Amino acid sequence: MRKIALTGAVLLAAFSLFSCQPENPQNPGEKPVEKPEEKPEEKPQRPDYPFIAEKDNSFVLNNIDGEFKSAFALTNGDNLIVVGSTEEGVNEENFMDHTGSLVSFGVSPLLVGDLIDVTTEEMLFTVASNMEGAYIEGITPDNRDEALAGLFRVGCDDGGVFAEGSIVLSSNDTLSVRLVVPDYEYQVNNNSIFVDFASSEYDGKEKPLRAAFFASEAGMNYFFFTSGDIEYSEDLEICNNYIFLALPQRECDGSSHDLATLTQDYIFLVTDNASGDFVGLPDNAEEVNPEGSFSVLCSEDGSCTVLLRLNCSKGSFWLTYSGLPSDFYAEKPFPQGIFVGKETREIASASLLVQDEIATITLVDSEGRPLEIRMPQEHLDGKAHGFSQGKEIYNVSYDGAEYNYGNGSSGTITASLISETQLKVEFTNYKGLKVAYKGPVSIL
Repeated sequence: MRKIALTGAVLLAAFSLFSCQPENPQNPGEKPVEKPEEKPEEKPQRPDYPFIAEKDNSFVLNNIDGEFKSAFALTNGDNLIVVGSTEEGVNEENFMDHTGSLVSFGVSPLLVGDLIDVTTEEMLFTVASNMEGAYIEGITPDNRDEALAGLFRVGCDDGGVFAEGSIVLSSNDTLSVRLVVPDYEYQVNNNSIFVDFASSEYDGKEKPLRAAFFASEAGMNYFFFTSGDIEYSEDLEICNNYIFLALPQRECDGSSHDLATLTQDYIFLVTDNASGDFVGLPDNAEEVNPEGSFSVLCSEDGSCTVLLRLNCSKGSFWLTYSGLPSDFYAEKPFPQGIFVGKETREIASASLLVQDEIATITLVDSEGRPLEIRMPQEHLDGKAHGFSQGKEIYNVSYDGAEYNYGNGSSGTITASLISETQLKVEFTNYKGLKVAYKGPVSIL
């Protein structure tokens, strides 16, 4: 295996496995589980396995004792990562500039406190190290080649967090680690969601339920749930999928409701944004033969507990949620402009030309410089689209630079006419150019 120095940047790349940004339906990152099951309340005890490193912030590498002089933790979204360094003064703020030895253990919130077997665990985790004699580029559910065996646990204890484990590498080197970070506040997200459309290879993944939204109107309560790490309901459409539930307020008392016999007073909907597949009850109950139930309990302070299980001909779906959902109608801030690095350039005018099923959006900044976005007309639908969805058409040009699939650029565009004279467009290139505009447009 190629040996390279694991700098802070490489370590961060390993952490990016836990990215909790709104999900791209074309790029799933979490592994499927065969069926959803409730986790046992009791955590497994330390097994009969060589957890040799017994002292806090210590390691044993091939039977040689060592000490971590720095230990810190950080979260990426709601995922927990615990890191140790053999050098002093390394922390979550400066590790990107650090070139010394680092060892890290990271887990999804659904794995916090659990004993993890690196050879079999399917939910997201990562182990990385650049210690001499124990180099680990990244052990993950998708890459187990570096480990012959290994068990570890990342958890919370006495107001702090810890990581402990032992790994037998493919080189037959052994590394045992015990890391402790006191006084680190981490709130475990125990909410989870499972969406498994039989028709989709991208579904069937147990994930943390990261966003919930609530609205109440005319005696009805409305709930939206998703694994996407979003703050505002308008971003539900860029998540892989979401579950929608509507029921009378009087029924939010914790009682169980049979999904096979719902009346028109209730609505259940689960939708896959990538494929467009969906299940809607009670309207298509005869088609999908549903089995399952749900319950909703709402408190006076606005907090809710929701349990749902559904099996049907189109797949299996469930969620477990307890918390205070966000306001469905909260408006998302929309700072406008052309953002180049840290500079913001004001947009002075906007125009749209549609010709031969190709849409060209032109935004002119206050200095008279045009930014041109060429895209398929059919993608003026308010949904996020990447360059790969129109390889020969998508092109963004501005201030002497061009961004398209052909020259290796990556980008995401969301655009729509929100009225006959109003345009909304967002573009992100991951090398420093961003665009956001919502306002009047001239139709050419």
